[in-house]
Amino acid sequence: MTLSKWAAAAAAVLAVLQGGSSLSFIANENYFGAVLAGMCALGLLSAIKLWFHNCFESRLIVILLASLTLLSQFLDLTIGLPGAGPGPVTIEGIAQSGLALAVIALVMLSRTPPVRPAVSQL
Repeated sequence: MTLSKWAAAAAAVLAVLQGGSSLSFIANENYFGAVLAGMCALGLLSAIKLWFHNCFESRLIVILLASLTLLSQFLDLTIGLPGAGPGPVTIEGIAQSGLALAVIALVMLSRTPPVRPAVSQL
């Protein structure tokens, strides 16, 4: 299995984790659950696209979603969600942060180097 397929698998697992955590927010009638559900759907679609095509667009969306995951975890631990104080360190948060870092690293390692056009010798 190539690095891009590992990145796609890690992105899909990250999306499923976000979908699971969105359920607890939706149960509490919090708007953040809808944001996480949207990230879950977009994450699954982009992971599927990355698995089959490994194109620039899928790589970009996967990296952006992983970066947003890291940013939201950081903000939750430092200032907290709107209307709440800083959140506790949880196993789920550690897993999401670790997977987000793994996704970014795997996508960056699996990129192909740019090809320079041949220069004609006239």
